[in-house]
Amino acid sequence: MDYSHVHPVETTTPGVYQFEWQPNLKNATYRTWADLLPANTKIQEYIIADFPSPKNIKGLGGHIDRQPLFESTVDGYQFKLSFDKTPLQVGQPAMGKIDIVDAKGNPVHTLEPIMGAYAHIVGFNEDFKTVTHVHPMGKEPTNGFERGGPELQFHIEPNKAGFIKLFTQVQIDGKTLFAPFGIPVKIQ
Repeated sequence: MDYSHVHPVETTTPGVYQFEWQPNLKNATYRTWADLLPANTKIQEYIIADFPSPKNIKGLGGHIDRQPLFESTVDGYQFKLSFDKTPLQVGQPAMGKIDIVDAKGNPVHTLEPIMGAYAHIVGFNEDFKTVTHVHPMGKEPTNGFERGGPELQFHIEPNKAGFIKLFTQVQIDGKTLFAPFGIPVKIQ
């Protein structure tokens, strides 16, 4: 499973936005979720569209690997996910925490601002329709020189049972990293 997170930019035409994106996997169908907040309703919604591979016109054929995963290593950085309540349950709020250390076990205090936050934490339910998108709690960066870490705390309240594939996006030394996790969600 591949994941990217981009923000569109406004064009000169009111209400029209654009973005650039390059798929990492060849011959894969990609699903996009546009995270919208309509001015008239002020209620967040997601619009879904698929970009089918020319070799796979059937659409999404993949599945989410349901293996629980609470530790992930990306480019030598170790990401560890924990919750104050386990297992996660539908409709029950929980506090999550992601600790980040480097290859030597040193806490990482050099998270750079990326799209207005020190991290983006995005999860997809196994139905490929339900999305969770949160930012870490605490002070957000106000300029490109501020740094965050090593701990990212966030609030989550799953709205659907099953399994969430969660990705944490951070930027360190100018490089964007995506740490994957796998979280089971139970019914109360």
